[in-house]
Amino acid sequence: MIKSEALVYLVNSMTKPEKKAFKMASLTSKTPNYVKLYNLITRDKSLTATSLKEKYLALHKGATFETAVNYLYKILLNIMLELRKDQDSYYSLFDKILKARILFEKSLYQECFDLLNKVKASAVSFENYSALLISSRLELDYLLSLNFPGTDEKTLLHKHFKVNETLRVTQKIHQQSALYELLRHRMIYKGNARSEKQRTELNDLVVSEMSIVASSNLENFEINKLHQLFQANYLINVGDYKSALHSFYELNNLLEGNKHLWSDPPIY
Repeated sequence: MIKSEALVYLVNSMTKPEKKAFKMASLTSKTPNYVKLYNLITRDKSLTATSLKEKYLALHKGATFETAVNYLYKILLNIMLELRKDQDSYYSLFDKILKARILFEKSLYQECFDLLNKVKASAVSFENYSALLISSRLELDYLLSLNFPGTDEKTLLHKHFKVNETLRVTQKIHQQSALYELLRHRMIYKGNARSEKQRTELNDLVVSEMSIVASSNLENFEINKLHQLFQANYLINVGDYKSALHSFYELNNLLEGNKHLWSDPPIY
C-alpha cells in the first residue's frame, strides 16, 4: 500500500475524538496545505489515492503532493498516539520510559529514577512485563553509568533478582504463545485433526502447554488467557465442542474479572 492510500484509509478510520483533536491542533489564521488535503479526504469517503492527487494538485498548482501526504500522515499518527496515552496503559508506560530517557540525558537523574520507579509499579499492576523489563534494565544501566549512587550490593542484587524474575515470566508467556500460534497455524492450514498422526502431533503440543502452565507457579492473566485459548482451540480441533465451550466460558470470566488489563479497544 502506497503512503497516499494508507493516508486515505487512516483519515476515514478516525474517531470523533481524533478528528476533534486534529482540528484543535490545526487551528491557525491561515489554513495549511496539509489541512486542505485532510478536508479533501473527509468530504468524499469514496476518494481514491489517484483522484485525491488530481484534486489536490488542481487546487495547489506547483505544490508537492507527496510532501503534504507524508506530513499529514505524521501529524495524524502523533495525535492518535497522544490521545492513547490517556486511554491505554501500554501507550502510557512506554511514553513515560521515553520521558525518563530524556530526563537522564538532561542530567535530571533523580527525576529520571522517580519516573522509572512509577513505570515499574504501574507495569506490575498492569502485568506489562515488556515495560517492566525495559524500565528495570534502563534503571540498572543508568545506575552503572553514575557509579551506583546510594546503592549497596544487597539492593543491587535484589534489582538483578527482579529482572531475572521478569525474564522468567516473559519466557513462559513467549513459550505458551508460541504453542498457541503453532496450534492456530495448523488449524488454519491443515484443518481439524483426522489421522492418528495429526492427533499425536496435537497431543504433543498439549503436553508441552500443560507443562508450561504447571511450572509457572504464579497467577498470571496472560498465561491463564493463553491457556484457555489453547484449550478451547485444541478441543474444537478434535471435535469436543462441549468442553471447548466450557473453556470459552472460563476465558470470558477471566476477562470480565480483569477489566483493568484490557487494551483500548479490547481485542478479545
